[in-house]
Amino acid sequence: MNYKDKILLQSTLTLLILTIATILSYIFKHLGFSDTNIVVIYILSVLIISNFTKGYLYGISASLLSMLSFNFFFIEPIYSFKVYNKSYFLTFVVMLLASILTSTLTSKIIESSKAANRNKKEFQTLFKISSSLAKASSISDVANISLQCISILFDCEVTFLTSIDNIAYRYDIVKEKRSITSQMISKEQIELLLECKTIYYIKNQINQYGILCLPKNFAVDEEKKALINSICNQIFIALERERLYREKESVKNEVEREKFKSNLLRAISHDIRGPLSSISGASEILIYNIKEKENLEFAKGIHDSSLWLTQMVENILSLTKVQEGSLNINKKPEAIEEIIGVVLHYFSKYATANKISVDIPDEIIFVPMDGKLIAQVLINLVDNAIKHSNPTDDIIIKVYVEKKLVWFCVIDDGTGINPKNINKIFDLFFISDDLPSDTKHRGNGLGLSICKAIVSAHGGKIFAKNNLEKGATIQFSLPL
Repeated sequence: MNYKDKILLQSTLTLLILTIATILSYIFKHLGFSDTNIVVIYILSVLIISNFTKGYLYGISASLLSMLSFNFFFIEPIYSFKVYNKSYFLTFVVMLLASILTSTLTSKIIESSKAANRNKKEFQTLFKISSSLAKASSISDVANISLQCISILFDCEVTFLTSIDNIAYRYDIVKEKRSITSQMISKEQIELLLECKTIYYIKNQINQYGILCLPKNFAVDEEKKALINSICNQIFIALERERLYREKESVKNEVEREKFKSNLLRAISHDIRGPLSSISGASEILIYNIKEKENLEFAKGIHDSSLWLTQMVENILSLTKVQEGSLNINKKPEAIEEIIGVVLHYFSKYATANKISVDIPDEIIFVPMDGKLIAQVLINLVDNAIKHSNPTDDIIIKVYVEKKLVWFCVIDDGTGINPKNINKIFDLFFISDDLPSDTKHRGNGLGLSICKAIVSAHGGKIFAKNNLEKGATIQFSLPL
């Protein structure tokens, strides 16, 4: 029924009720009832009209017509709007005001009742949707429940667009069958669909999880719009909960994988440690006892490889401790000369071809540190310098004091660091693509990242830079 038909129907109803009230008043008049009873009949008719019509207009109009009818049909002279007895003017005013107030209060009560019913229905709908969504265990469940509830509520076809694992899906519910279908949808298909639908976004200021699509000709007033927005908020909360759950599960699985990997690496490293020490010791004995040059080269190769593997095992063990947060720093004052001496002794066996020089202050400096770990840092840094240098290039270990910080520098004359990689070299498992082919297999991307973890645990900083002429410098600080 359109707007004009509604006006015609309610106007006709108003006139009909007033006509009936007038006929009843005639009957009461002939039966000898007083004018007061007739006034009551007309006020009752106004109440009835206010109850069966919408808005204040019909009730106020009925009040005015009731007063005029009472004057015209029942006050001398009858069938005229003239009044001989002026006291009736007060009766007319009281009757009009009583009718208007009565109709207004009745309309307000009816509107309040309708609003209460609407609020109750909306609350029941939202409660049903939220209760159903609370039981959803996947994005598909959320989509299916949402479509079912909205389709029943508004009696229309509904489409829901969302993404699962970065793939766009379309969910549709057919009005007649209430059956739900789902399919993947492309970006172009989404754009075409949105052009012919009334859309509501499932989002907040940060995240968007989907789009709710209703028919283009779907009539939406303010009440429906508010209800749909409330439903969209419920859907958003359900999808947000699902996202957080998936992230939690992903993190949990990742933690389990990392824990398993760390345990495996630690177990393997511990098991390899013993045989490697035996291989290293045996190969060193062979070096001093073998006279043939060819066999001596084989023994040196075995010894060098065993030392390299031993260092890698130490790095792996340190890595597992860093990842588990169990890297214990046992700080105590250590002399710089002793730490440098440990490093030089190590490379006197491992890198006899390289020239490693030292530049440290003349005075004895004690620094709070874990001597074993800092020695491991310097060994990794010098080993890194050797990989990027020729045997004839100089490698310098320099130490100086500045502003209550002790700086350790490892300077080489090698190939330097690619500027695009200078901020990445301390990342875990990073291996530069521009390493020479004969050294690339010797790197595993662990050494520098472990150096950074150890230095950071000491409260220091580490960074790398290219030298002005050639080569690079990696330096770190430790607080005094």
